Amino acid sequence: MLKDHISWVLWCWTAFSPLLFRLLPGRDAAIACLVAGWAFLPVAPYPPTALHPSGRKSSFHAVAVPTSPPINKATAIGLGCLVGVLAFDRKAVGRLRWERVDLPVMVWCLVPIASAVANRLPLSVGLEQARQLVLSWGVPYLMGRIYLADEDSRARFAVALAAGGLAYLPVCALELVAGPTVYRLAYGPHPYEFEGSERFLLSRPLGWMEHGNQLGLWMATSAVAATWLWASGAVKRPGGIPGRPLAAVLVGATLLCQSLGSILLLGLALLVLALVRFPSGRFGRRNVALALLGLAALAGGIWLARKGLDAGSLRLAIADLFKGAGKQSFTWRLARTEELLPTALRRPWLGWGRADWRADGLPWDNPVNLPSWLLALGMYGSVGLASLIALWTFPPWKASRHGAYRRWCGPSAGATGALVAIVTINFLDGFSNAVAILPVLYASGGLGGVIARPPAAS
Repeated sequence: MLKDHISWVLWCWTAFSPLLFRLLPGRDAAIACLVAGWAFLPVAPYPPTALHPSGRKSSFHAVAVPTSPPINKATAIGLGCLVGVLAFDRKAVGRLRWERVDLPVMVWCLVPIASAVANRLPLSVGLEQARQLVLSWGVPYLMGRIYLADEDSRARFAVALAAGGLAYLPVCALELVAGPTVYRLAYGPHPYEFEGSERFLLSRPLGWMEHGNQLGLWMATSAVAATWLWASGAVKRPGGIPGRPLAAVLVGATLLCQSLGSILLLGLALLVLALVRFPSGRFGRRNVALALLGLAALAGGIWLARKGLDAGSLRLAIADLFKGAGKQSFTWRLARTEELLPTALRRPWLGWGRADWRADGLPWDNPVNLPSWLLALGMYGSVGLASLIALWTFPPWKASRHGAYRRWCGPSAGATGALVAIVTINFLDGFSNAVAILPVLYASGGLGGVIARPPAAS
C-alpha cells in the first residue's frame, strides 16, 4: 500500500512537470522541476523488506545507480522535464549543437547496453538500465545544455540552489532536535532513516533526501552557491535577501547537518574562493592560505614518513586516525572498497552489467555509503568509470580554458565560478558516497556549453 502511494506521487509529478513548461519560460520550468522535485519528492517506492529494522536485505537502493524500481525521484523528474521540453519548447532543442564535451554523457548513458552484451545478459537488461541513466543523468545535463547558455541563466540556477537550502532550514532545525521525522510523516518509513542520525550535537537531519550524507551535500551546495554569488558580486541580493547573511546562515546550517565530508567540501570551495577573490599582497589572504596549505602538506608528509609508506600500514594508520575521530563510517568504506575492488577488476573493461555483482552472492549492505566510482567500476568497468569521471570534470575544464577562471570572482562571470565549484564538490563527494545530487548535472550541462574565448591580443 505504501509502495503504491509513493509511486502515485512520483507519477503525478511526472504529469505535472510538463505543465510548468507550458506556463513558464523553459529555463525557469527546468529549474523548478529539478530543484523543487529533488527537495520534496520521495526517494523511491521501497519494498517492505527494505524497511525492516534489521536492514536492507532484499535489493539495491541507491537512486544514482540504475536498478529496480524503475520509477524513483530521479527518473520521475527526468521524464517530466523531457516530456515538457519536447511538448512545449522544441525550438530550444533545435538550437542545441552537440560538441565533444558531450561525449562522456552519451557514453555513460549507453554503456549499459554494451555491458549487457559483453556479459551475455538479455538485451532488455541493458536497455532498461540505459533508459534510467538517460532520464536521471542525461536529461538534467541536456536541460543545462539547452537553457544555461548565458551568465544570467547560470545565476538564476545558482539562486535556485540557494533557495533550496533556504527552504530546508526549518526541516534542519526540527530534525536537529526531534530526529528524522518529516519523511515518515509525509511518505512513511525510510530505510536509511536512522542511519548515522546520532551525532555529537543532537541528531543529523534527513529531510526528504536519500540519506543524511545527501542532505549535508545539498546544504553545502546551497551554501557555496549563496556565498559565491555574494562574494563575486554576481547577485548581491538573491530573491531580495541580503547575500551576506544568507550565505552565513546556509554555511551554519551545513555545519549543523554534521556530515563531515560535506563540511570539508564546503571548506574547500570557500578556500578556493578566498584564494582567487582576494589580492596576494605581501601578507595578503591568498599567501596566508597558501602557507596553511603548505604546512598541512608538510605535516602530512612527516606523518606518512613516520607511519611508513607501504599500503598495509598506511591503511591501518588512516583507519586508526578516523576511529579516533569517531568516524567509523570512513573505516567501513575503506574496508568495503578493499573487499570489493578485486571482484570489480575481474571484469575490467565493461564490468558485470548488473548492480548485484558481489562475488559472494550476498545482498548489498548500505550501498549509498559505497563510493560512486566503485559501483560504476563494478557495473560498467573502466569504460563506464572513465565516462562518469569525464562527465563531471570535462565541463568545468572547458569553462576554465584560456584563463576564464580569472573572472569567476567578479560580477561578469561569478555565476559560472559558482557552478564550477558546485559541480566539483559534488564530483569529489562521489569518492565516498553514492548519493549524487543529480540536478547538479544541470550545471554541468550549462558549463559544457560555455564558450571560453581566449583573451584578445593586445
